[in-house]
Amino acid sequence: MLSLTRLMAKIFHTPEKDLLAKIGPKFLQAAYTPAFLQKHPEFFAQAVATFIAGNTLRGIDLGFMGMATRQPVAPSLHCIAEPTMLVWGQLDTVFTRADMERIREAFVTDWWTEPSPHRLPKTPPPLEEIPDAGHCSFQEQPEIFNGLVEKFLAAHPFASDRAGTRV
Repeated sequence: MLSLTRLMAKIFHTPEKDLLAKIGPKFLQAAYTPAFLQKHPEFFAQAVATFIAGNTLRGIDLGFMGMATRQPVAPSLHCIAEPTMLVWGQLDTVFTRADMERIREAFVTDWWTEPSPHRLPKTPPPLEEIPDAGHCSFQEQPEIFNGLVEKFLAAHPFASDRAGTRV
């Protein structure tokens, strides 16, 4: 059986050794908005170089295999007892708004059980939207992202300092 990288090389009509250079930009373009990438070409060039330098074909193979075989997390989300916040870039093409709403609902519904799902007695986590941002909204709009996190942490003082003392 061909490895995944060999298969991808065939699909992209690219020698295996050149595959990282071919898929790196495509992979990263999905994570950012076109406007951000156009405004920050140096960021994109560095991200592509880091992607290529930081990966091997075997590593890409293992990463894709891990993604293909990982277990769904949705059935476990309702078990999270600590306050949670979901953050979504409004221009995200990796996760849609509908995807995020399904994730949000999984925190409060045991929809995977039989015979019928029921709503759990808890409130779904807030879904904070970051405008003009894609999948990596924390990099595209860091001030907005950091503001949301600071507001969330101020409302939920469950953080600890390094000594383990609650702050």
